[in-house]
Amino acid sequence: MNESAVERPRNLYTGILLLLIILALVVLLVVMRARQPAPNLNQLNLGGQTPDQVYPIRLQAPIELDGLSRADVWRIRTEAVKQYPYLIIGSYAPSMEVFGQIEDGLPWWGMSGQFYFGSGEKSIRGAAEESRFLINPYLLVAADFFGLGQETTPGWNTTMIQESFVESPNFPLICQPNGLSWNPQRRYAEVSYNVSQCMRDMSYWATSALTLPYMTFDLIGYNARDFNLNFMQVSFIDSPNLSQYEPFRGVFAISHFIHRGGSCGYPGGCNNMSPPTPEISYYTLAALPAHMTIWLWKNDPGTSSVPPDMRFVIRFQ
Repeated sequence: MNESAVERPRNLYTGILLLLIILALVVLLVVMRARQPAPNLNQLNLGGQTPDQVYPIRLQAPIELDGLSRADVWRIRTEAVKQYPYLIIGSYAPSMEVFGQIEDGLPWWGMSGQFYFGSGEKSIRGAAEESRFLINPYLLVAADFFGLGQETTPGWNTTMIQESFVESPNFPLICQPNGLSWNPQRRYAEVSYNVSQCMRDMSYWATSALTLPYMTFDLIGYNARDFNLNFMQVSFIDSPNLSQYEPFRGVFAISHFIHRGGSCGYPGGCNNMSPPTPEISYYTLAALPAHMTIWLWKNDPGTSSVPPDMRFVIRFQ
């Protein structure tokens, strides 16, 4: 047989094999790109053309989210952001890193569930506790108080309160913020918590009066992350009457996001926030008034000597 006649089929087979390999690589590249989250392009209007004035921001009460689709939750979030269009630049879309793992149709940890009943069948009782932050997007960093009588875990010490009280609309599950204001020109915002009033309200329902050591809290920062303020540091020198169980004084990369988790103990799991962040947990107040100064950066500053892109202050009265 002619050698050239033998080589032609071999060359054809080799060409087909190479073509198939190239096609497989192209398909793999497309799949890998599809799995990558869309870039977060959200941008706050900081130091821009807004007047040098303070803008009050209305804080919304928690709402029910059980059974909603991810698209529904995203729509609620987007509508909340658009309530204050002068605080953002360009368009807004919920960050995939923060909200991309919300699952359709799941229950959410409830307010009563999180702060009284705990993990189990009753964990989803009440409005969604994450909605405190989800529908208040400009609350960039929030103080998440543990409840009453618990120093290391969220919730009430159930020996201090009757279960029937929890159903009352006036029952103070936790200490909620009562004022939020922004000055985008100065790259500054602050939120206030009336801790004294919270303690009085809680003591009314409890079997014993409250003292400040019970007012332990963590920080929740995924609203800042959603707006591309990805790094934070608590400035202890600018935070009188504030202490932390194990003080963390470095720059912290905000990692909070929402996904299906099993901590609620409800069959099939719940949409909830992760991961645990000891670096920004277990804060206490030594006296009142107190405040907490938080520096926020878009990119890793490497050192706190780099001026922050924004200052966010939490005041405790």
